[in-house]
This record gives sequence, C-alpha cells and structure tokens, in this order.
Amino acid sequence: MSVRYPGQVIGTPGGSLAGATFTANEAVGRIGAKGERRTAEILNQLAHAPGGPSILHDLSIPIKGVNANVDHVVVSGRTVTIIDTKVWAGAFYWTLAGRTYRGWKRFATTGKAGVSYPAEKRTLPMARDSYAKYLGTPVADVKISLIVWPSSKTPLNLTLFAGAGNPKTVDGTKLTVGRAGRLYGRRPADANLLSALAKLTK
Repeated sequence: MSVRYPGQVIGTPGGSLAGATFTANEAVGRIGAKGERRTAEILNQLAHAPGGPSILHDLSIPIKGVNANVDHVVVSGRTVTIIDTKVWAGAFYWTLAGRTYRGWKRFATTGKAGVSYPAEKRTLPMARDSYAKYLGTPVADVKISLIVWPSSKTPLNLTLFAGAGNPKTVDGTKLTVGRAGRLYGRRPADANLLSALAKLTK
C-alpha cells in the first residue's frame, strides 16, 4: 500500500496587506488580512490531509506593470483554483446588468486611488487568463472563486451576487474543510504546476 503524503502550504496569507498602500487605511488592511488568514486556516487543513492538494498564499500576477495580487491558489492534480478573499459588511448583495448593490445602494469601496467597485473589477478573470498562459495550461483548468467574510455579526446574503468572470462565490462562515475539498479538489498537486506557481509567491 502506497503512502499518501499531505499537500504543501507555501506563502504567507495576508502578507501583501501588511502596510499596504492601496487600502483606504491601515484598519482596512488589518481587517482584510484577518479575512485572508481565516480562509487560509481552512485551506491549510485541506492541504494537511493525506493525499491532499497544495495551497499557495499571496502570489503575484505574471503581467508586467500589474501590482494586484492573488490571495490564495489551490492546486489539485492539474486543476488550479485562484481564490480572492473579501471582508464585507453583512448585508444583501445583488448584481443586475453587471452592477452590484449592497441593499439599495451601489456597492463601492474606497482605496488610495479613488473609488472602485469590487464586483466589477476584473482582477480574478485577468489572473485566470494570465495564470493559464504562464502555466501553459488550458484556461478551462484554471478556476476562480471568491470567499467573503462578514465584518460583523450581521449575516451575508450573496444569493443574487455575481462577480466579474462568474467566480464561485462562498460565504466564509459556511466554508468547511469538507466543502473546500468538494469545491477545489482533494488530489495531490501536479509537481510542475506547483513548482511554477511557487515562484510567484511574495
């Protein structure tokens, strides 16, 4: 009987948010980093299972001049899942005609460079396309997902929310190790893909 080794965990979750200059202020950066660490706790447990996938945290996007980062990547076999973690106020989020609202107001966040609409930013689809090109793998083998944590005890409602590129959107409070395995895979990582992605960790 062959031995099933656990997957690897590479990188530091929330690393890019430490002293980040692109968030509205330090408090926003700290809250975001905490959300990334909460996601990492679950993903890392998935990796530590015998025969589990490998997890990478805080990676760059291999496009010249792009400063955005990727929060987490799960490599299960030859399937790569890019995951973005957000911390949003508990509310009802919904998307209509490509525009996202929180309650009845247009959902916007303010960063150092001005106002941006996270549901309409195309960071995840851009990262998917660039990772597929970088890895030399079909775009269909690179998935995207958004994990959202509430910033308070008020629950999130993401039933009618649709992010750019149609990522699999998950309420972080409902994410378990078992569900993460079903969503992102449980197989050992392809060694060549893992090696290439490890070079992008910060």
